Amino acid sequence: MTFSDSFTFIPNTDWQTTLLPKLFAEVVDIHLIKRGGKSFQVSVAERAHAQPIIILAAFQIESVARGIFSSNHKKDPPWQAEKCIEDLKLTASLEEAVKELFVVRDCLAHGHSYKVYYRYDKEYKLIRGETIKKYGGDTKFKKLVRNNRTRILNMTVSTPRIGYYESLCSALILDEFIHQTTGHAAWNALLSDIEGETKSYRIRDFINTVFALRDPRLKKDAKKILVKL
Repeated sequence: MTFSDSFTFIPNTDWQTTLLPKLFAEVVDIHLIKRGGKSFQVSVAERAHAQPIIILAAFQIESVARGIFSSNHKKDPPWQAEKCIEDLKLTASLEEAVKELFVVRDCLAHGHSYKVYYRYDKEYKLIRGETIKKYGGDTKFKKLVRNNRTRILNMTVSTPRIGYYESLCSALILDEFIHQTTGHAAWNALLSDIEGETKSYRIRDFINTVFALRDPRLKKDAKKILVKL
């Protein structure tokens, strides 16, 4: 039995404490199979469970940021979610992490393309190049991506390779984001459970539980991310 088999999905409840952990448990099980073998490719199954986590995390962050903006300024939030994020006065490291999450989300949900090409020069040396397809005034790729990965968290923007690591980053970014936004009175009720404790810790605690039960070495993956948030 895998860890994901032992996790019971409860419908019609908050997705942070049901759907996201269920998906993440599946990702970890698939990742450990790969980690124990010789394959380093991201499988279809890994992508199918990991990529929804990224989209859901970005969606939740955008929703909370827009809601807080409306509450604070008594007007509709701007179309660009990044402006709402900047208005929250998060720590600089988390703000950058959220923007990197949006970059990866845009690759998956909006078809933003980041292409890498190779060619040989006259001396037959391999030269690597990059092209970025622009979408209106969106400059996130140019600012936040280098060598096919985000600059701070090193998440890939190549959609066939987005998997376990990017889903782990997304869950931890969401966790820290909720933790930092609980100071906004308008959202305390939304971000609190019955006992009055923030749901953000449930996400991180679940991740720690998965790692402890499946393979303690995976905790190192999370620690490397957390020090950057």
